[in-house]
Amino acid sequence: MLMSTAHTARTVRTGKRNRRTDELEEKPEIVHEYNKYMKGVDQVDMYLAFYSFNRKTLKWWKRAATHLIHLTRVQAHDLYKKENRGNKNTKSLYDFTLCLISSLLADVAEKKGPSARQHELLRLSHKDNPHFLESIPATDKKLKPTKRCIACCTKGSNERRKETRYQCKQCNGFFF
Repeated sequence: MLMSTAHTARTVRTGKRNRRTDELEEKPEIVHEYNKYMKGVDQVDMYLAFYSFNRKTLKWWKRAATHLIHLTRVQAHDLYKKENRGNKNTKSLYDFTLCLISSLLADVAEKKGPSARQHELLRLSHKDNPHFLESIPATDKKLKPTKRCIACCTKGSNERRKETRYQCKQCNGFFF
């Protein structure tokens, strides 16, 4: 249902033909105008659906905040594409998101000295000895086995989650 003070209840011809009756289709004027100018909003909704990080939550403000961050990311990518219109090597939304995340993380790391928890996570992702995650294989007794997480079970860690379903391929270290 649509309501407008700018349109009347009259119908307009769309220029398309009905497949069954072969008659020209008619739509209400407001529907025709809506479809005519809706392209930009539909594209934004499409990009928001790609790589969405929204999660179910009972807190409405968390959902609204993540939606605004997500929308800002898509609009920043659109500005990036407009700025680099002639360039053939413009980044896709996925690559743009990865660059955005890595630059934000680099800024945080420069401003803040590593805490004990951050130091432990940095140790797990060291450049000389990278860790690659894989699921812990299922056993006869457990379909989805878990083990203690190295990063969470260190002294002084107040994290609730102490078990993980992932391990490092190379060193069999367990972490999430």
